[in-house]
Amino acid sequence: NNSVIKNAITINSGKSLTTAAANAATAGASTAGITNTVNNVGTLNLTGGSVIAAITGAGTTVIDGALTNSSVIKNAITINSGKSLTTAGANATTAGAATAGITNTVNNAGTLTLTGGNVLGAVTGAGETIINGAVTNNSVIKNAITINSGKSLTTAGSNTATAGAATSGITNTVNNAGTLNLNGGSIIAAVSGDNGVLNVTGNST
Repeated sequence: NNSVIKNAITINSGKSLTTAAANAATAGASTAGITNTVNNVGTLNLTGGSVIAAITGAGTTVIDGALTNSSVIKNAITINSGKSLTTAGANATTAGAATAGITNTVNNAGTLTLTGGNVLGAVTGAGETIINGAVTNNSVIKNAITINSGKSLTTAGSNTATAGAATSGITNTVNNAGTLNLNGGSIIAAVSGDNGVLNVTGNST
């Protein structure tokens, strides 16, 4: 798409759409990208812009630019190297109940900036997760993590002694300039940051 699509979109299985998201915060003001809901059971390649309507379905959303999510993405997400997604985690503790944020797995080779909410699906890959709000991890984050000043991450440590086997908690390094609340599990990578606060509220090792 090299123009604007304001229709609701369905992407069939095995098919793909490459497009920017909206170039404005509202559909009415947008002159490029996509502005309406997407039912995706194929592949949606987003090259930039703002997601302003729900993306649902069993497909994959690939982030191949600088994206901001102001709605909900329920697809599995891939963030390509050098690319970024800024979004909240889910605004509920289950994917089905969520109406905002991201609810599925993230394979992150770039930068994922979380502005709040709940992590419900595994965040994996060689990328970085930046905490820029009050975030609760209910799954596993295998990226290196940065917690910005004044922001917080509530999570368990790893549920295993090795990152590869872990299925919950955090498994990589944490550069903490804010607050890390640990409610159990094991610390298996360095937690650093001279100005950060570490609160242990469970049995952690």
